[in-house]
Amino acid sequence: MEKVIRINSEPCIGCSLCSLTCSMTWNHNYGLNECHITVKRLDLEGRFEVEILDTCKRCYKCVRICPSSCIEIVEIQDSQDKGGLNG
Repeated sequence: MEKVIRINSEPCIGCSLCSLTCSMTWNHNYGLNECHITVKRLDLEGRFEVEILDTCKRCYKCVRICPSSCIEIVEIQDSQDKGGLNG
């Protein structure tokens, strides 16, 4: 099984703890400019969009730190595991 990160931005509160944790883990810098996950404000009503960048290292620390549980790990089946495909 392969693990992927799934985002549901609806419950996001815009705290950016995911981005800050990513920055500290990989860049040893507490900032939002050099991280692998972004949080953007969509409107003035408090809606946010969370995006995992292609450069993500898949350490999953963002999943553990998110207070609103809008980031989660999901296991998906590999194509070889689907009922005998590829052999």
